[in-house]
Amino acid sequence: EAALETMRRELEEMLLPVMGPEPMKKILDFTPFCVHQDVVGTFHGINWEMAKKIEKYKASVEAAAYANPELLRLAAGRLVQEVMDYLSQDGHEITLLAAHDNMMTAFLVALDVFKEQWPLYASMVLLETAELKDQTRSVRILMNDEVCLDWQPLETLRARVSATVMSAAQYAAACEGIAASTA
Repeated sequence: EAALETMRRELEEMLLPVMGPEPMKKILDFTPFCVHQDVVGTFHGINWEMAKKIEKYKASVEAAAYANPELLRLAAGRLVQEVMDYLSQDGHEITLLAAHDNMMTAFLVALDVFKEQWPLYASMVLLETAELKDQTRSVRILMNDEVCLDWQPLETLRARVSATVMSAAQYAAACEGIAASTA
């Protein structure tokens, strides 16, 4: 938490001249300004260094929230369950799922491959399965063509995510419990 607070203070100091008082309340994504500088021109104080620090801060805040196992389970548990079910099926060829960046972040944290880097626009997470020479069904995880987790038995991955998976019924029960406790 101390590192996150230090990062927040540094970012606030950097944003203050650009955005005025309380810049963290109105933090924006400056990446498009940096990508399209040739078209929109430059803006004083907005540069790649700032954009990357903002993204790292956002990713770190997200990761800190998902350090709570129950929040992670509520955020990604159903998706992890669905993906594990797909990977366990014989003969599946390809399954495409789409998600927003914060859902992708929760999913990567659940798989224990998140690198505290906000997912780029149009990022892709690929879980690839194969039968290895010893007839073990194995899986590897790639994000944007970078190997995040090299080949390992599917059962090892299943054990790794077992505390996170959540069926639709478990999710509904958890939500009912939360609703009842706040009523």
